[in-house]
Amino acid sequence: MLIFHIIAGAIVLLGGATALFAKKGLNLHKLSGNIFFIAMVIMSLSATYLEFQLGDIPIMGILSLYFSYTSWVTVKRQEKKVGKLEYSGFLIITVIAITFYRWGWDIVYNGQKLEGTLPIEGYFIFGTFAAIAATLDLILIINGGAIGAHRIARHLWRMCIALLMALLSFISQDIFPEFILTTGLIWSPVLLLLLTMLYWLCRVLFSSWSKIRVTS
Repeated sequence: MLIFHIIAGAIVLLGGATALFAKKGLNLHKLSGNIFFIAMVIMSLSATYLEFQLGDIPIMGILSLYFSYTSWVTVKRQEKKVGKLEYSGFLIITVIAITFYRWGWDIVYNGQKLEGTLPIEGYFIFGTFAAIAATLDLILIINGGAIGAHRIARHLWRMCIALLMALLSFISQDIFPEFILTTGLIWSPVLLLLLTMLYWLCRVLFSSWSKIRVTS
């Protein structure tokens, strides 16, 4: 299972980067996006299995699966439509947000020690991402679906967060030369991804680009 996880992770990074930088709406963007989604599902499910095998709660695998499938569903779902996947996604991400904050609270205020690789700040950071996603899911459900620029933005930022999780998992591996770690170069792809996401969100939400029809 570990080999499937590693291979899927490599495809996620390549497919995600291609989808992010390819011209939007063209075949390369759609193909690489579909490859990214399939590989992300495999990677997330394998991560969930491996976390189970280690006796851990598979919250990171479920979280990455949530962001990837809600990003994919957003462009596949018709505008102003909401289905069971949106409702189930809202319930799942709400539970995840509460769980992260609960773990962080137990560590900081109750002195509880939890096994895992996340620093203390990580529980609150991922909990905040999950809480934001849950809030936006609730707004989506109340409004009866997404439309126009907000639909594209929802797809974009969720795809980028899923890619970010895969990237953080990759750079956390003990495989890099010392100079890359000491100089901070290891964080350059993370910064590039976040800046690219911010650029596209601004372009989609605050420019005339969003008026161009992007078929899914």
